[in-house]
Amino acid sequence: MTNDESPSIIAASAGERPRQGKDIAMKKLAVVDRGVCVACGVCVKNCPKGAISVYRGCYAAVADEKCVGCGLCARQCPAGCIAIRERSEGK
Repeated sequence: MTNDESPSIIAASAGERPRQGKDIAMKKLAVVDRGVCVACGVCVKNCPKGAISVYRGCYAAVADEKCVGCGLCARQCPAGCIAIRERSEGK
């Protein structure tokens, strides 16, 4: 894939199913409300891509380039401090 191709427009190979779920998820990103986060680490344990870490024991931080926007972290967060948002243009 070149830099000017979008994952959502790449056709699947013969006999392969299109990756619509992944394409949709990659348009989203987990965002942590640092003021509400209690740094419990539940999101870290539930992230299938290893995109979340607890920063200095204070709050969870999301690595934008690793996050696929699946929402597992947000569904498991006991503090309710993670939201899944649309990615900004250019990300």
